[in-house]
Amino acid sequence: RARVERGLERLLAARVRSILVLCHMGVARTVVQRLTGLELERGVPGLGEIVQLGRSVGSGWELTTPRF
Repeated sequence: RARVERGLERLLAARVRSILVLCHMGVARTVVQRLTGLELERGVPGLGEIVQLGRSVGSGWELTTPRF
């Protein structure tokens, strides 16, 4: 978990406009929790699913994954 958070800090410090990260479920869950404070349901994301996060000026990060 600490390694994931260090990698995330480096990405956020890069001052880029967008980032695509391909990762395992546990890494995705850690990133979501770190940026939004949300704990995803058990088994989410599933195999092959995406997790999409967005950031608005002044409102921080939010989970923006479309629900089908």
